[in-house]
Amino acid sequence: MNNLYVCLCAALTSGLSVFLERSLQDISAWLLVMFSVILADLMAGFYKVLKRDDMKLRVSKGLRDTMGKMAVYFSFVVAAVFVEKVSDIEELAKMACLCVIGGEGVSIVSNLLKAHGYELDVKELIKSVARKAKVSEGIIKKEEEK
Repeated sequence: MNNLYVCLCAALTSGLSVFLERSLQDISAWLLVMFSVILADLMAGFYKVLKRDDMKLRVSKGLRDTMGKMAVYFSFVVAAVFVEKVSDIEELAKMACLCVIGGEGVSIVSNLLKAHGYELDVKELIKSVARKAKVSEGIIKKEEEK
């Protein structure tokens, strides 16, 4: 009975790893760009600390935080890949990568601005973008009461 359980687990694990490998091949370029932007954010953070006198450079903390972010972001993308394959939602994994890239892009800009004494107010940025976006009245409709 125990050998059967081990064989079943091994088969399931190898099947999932092949599925994941094939699925991630479709977005490998996006993953490379995503990890590059994460590393660019790390470098922008180091630049910010070096430019400012009130902060101390701690390379190990920066690397530890970046590795944590990479693990979370990769898990997010893998989950998006699984949902994309199961539900036939096209481009979901690429959109997940773009979300990560966008968030890290905002972080890079924020770090570069802080290095020169400015601060980026993300809440105001979102409000400004939302005001400029035109939403058609036909997109959102009130539900009819039954």
